[in-house]
Amino acid sequence: MLSIKERVDNGVEWLDANVDDWRNKIDSETLDISDCSHCVLGQVFGGYAKACRYAKQDGWGDWPEELGFLLPQDQDEDDEQWEELREEWIKRINLNDI
Repeated sequence: MLSIKERVDNGVEWLDANVDDWRNKIDSETLDISDCSHCVLGQVFGGYAKACRYAKQDGWGDWPEELGFLLPQDQDEDDEQWEELREEWIKRINLNDI
């Protein structure tokens, strides 16, 4: 299983290849990975479902998990994992501010 950092690395790589200036579309103050409107894809695309349609994905399974957009189902109830995923995304979003 990939680490959270590796999954977020994959998500950053996908976003860099598919969405210009995606980091500026995310408000890290309201970022909530577990909320379809305030997650990374929700903020970048205006909704998680819109992002999945853009990516031609169904929104479940390996794609969102391997790219750090969701936690694997066996970790879905772990608040610490959600927070760790959120913090890793915030680090990557803020890289351009350094």
